[in-house]
Amino acid sequence: MSSFSFDSNGFEKAFKKVASDAFGQRAREMQQTMDRLGRGLKGQPLGTAKTRLQREWQRMGGSITDFELTQYAEVLVAGNRIEFKKEPIKW
Repeated sequence: MSSFSFDSNGFEKAFKKVASDAFGQRAREMQQTMDRLGRGLKGQPLGTAKTRLQREWQRMGGSITDFELTQYAEVLVAGNRIEFKKEPIKW
């Protein structure tokens, strides 16, 4: 006869670490993309910035509203940096 035991506390701790690490990796990737876009879009027309930003957002597998797209594009065209920070996940 075989037995199986499940450590739910250990599983939860491991799951939270994996999720936190993945979230941090995604934030770093998005930061790199925004930094690259920011260098290339500074001083560009807003429409050009929105088009490039929309394309990158889709490439990353995300979606963004036109309102958010406009806000982000305005920041990048002005030469300002958008910062993505890893915040602790609230479980």
